[in-house]
Amino acid sequence: MVALDTNSMSSPWQNPRLAGRIPELDGIRGLAILLVLVWHYGANEILVANGSWQAYALATLRLTWSGVDLFFVLSGFLIGGILYDAKRSGSYYRTFYLRRIHRICPLYFIWLTLFVVGLYFVHNGRPLRDLFNLDLPWWSYPLFIQNLFMHKDFGAQWLAITWSLAVEEQFYLILPLLVRNLSNRGITMLAAASILGAPVVRGILWLSGNVYFGPYTLLSSRADAFGFGVLVALACRNKRVWEWLASRRQHLYWAYLALGCWVAFFRL
Repeated sequence: MVALDTNSMSSPWQNPRLAGRIPELDGIRGLAILLVLVWHYGANEILVANGSWQAYALATLRLTWSGVDLFFVLSGFLIGGILYDAKRSGSYYRTFYLRRIHRICPLYFIWLTLFVVGLYFVHNGRPLRDLFNLDLPWWSYPLFIQNLFMHKDFGAQWLAITWSLAVEEQFYLILPLLVRNLSNRGITMLAAASILGAPVVRGILWLSGNVYFGPYTLLSSRADAFGFGVLVALACRNKRVWEWLASRRQHLYWAYLALGCWVAFFRL
């Protein structure tokens, strides 16, 4: 496989496929949503006998947990590309963080407020600290660090899904600093290091006895998905790499098919 040419990355070449809205990304986003729904309301809820034909049929559906990972890859691709394109902008930080705040915070804090108000009335005015799961401090939610406290469970069920948003926000906090201050080669090396390092982190957590929540909910454990996205964003902005990929499109299709068959065989 051709290496990323970091010198050509600094050239002003603009990939015409990245101009404007990319419909294919909407399709990937829709697929990720579908995978998450199937996992939570189907594959994760169905109980069948081991060794039965139903178990074999269900085995492939159990791969739908990867919908969250697909979201993280997509986030790495989109956010990494946005930051890379604006790397030398005078309003780099201000523009990026204002857009993230306006996209995420209003709906998120409305959701938190509804949860707190609802519990307050349901539980007749009990103190705020008693309304949340005791393992997760209430103040961790507005700070987007609730995933750091998920050692035994996901906390209050109403807010359990927010662990992935916390991971995203932590990624948004760190990546702009790195993209702004690292060279193109440095960004590439960092993305590659995250892809190689995250499985090591998951292995260390597993060996230490943290077999589920740490590997599942921490940014350091999910950094490989973000790293893949960032690496693809850089590749798509490199003329040499893009042309190499485009000229081998059929080979890539066959490689994806072979990978899919291997995964299916491994699961079954």
